[in-house]
Amino acid sequence: MASKGAKETLVSKLGFKSNSSGSKAEAELEKVRKENAHLRKKIDDLAKRHIKPPDSDKSKLLEVGGVVVSLQAQLEQRRREAEQRDAMFQSLSQETENLQNKLASVSARCQSLEAQATVS
Repeated sequence: MASKGAKETLVSKLGFKSNSSGSKAEAELEKVRKENAHLRKKIDDLAKRHIKPPDSDKSKLLEVGGVVVSLQAQLEQRRREAEQRDAMFQSLSQETENLQNKLASVSARCQSLEAQATVS
């Protein structure tokens, strides 16, 4: 064991009063040890929270992911429907143009026949 003088030197280097009793220094040391243990526990708790997200966060992420998938499916279906409508519009436009051309042809033929009838 260390002599009384060595203890006093050590106590004074650690910042304790040299005239204080050894039990006071031991109490301070115990206080520091408890504080150290408390801080370690806090660090461990914080590390656990950052490593593993809470279940509520996971369920929220899964729910959002499900909504995103659903919206993507709806968007794809509406895109296909829009393409079908566009194809039908193009087809109807072409049919309308064809009918207009036939109407113009029939009208011209009627005028031609009326002109012949009035001449005869």
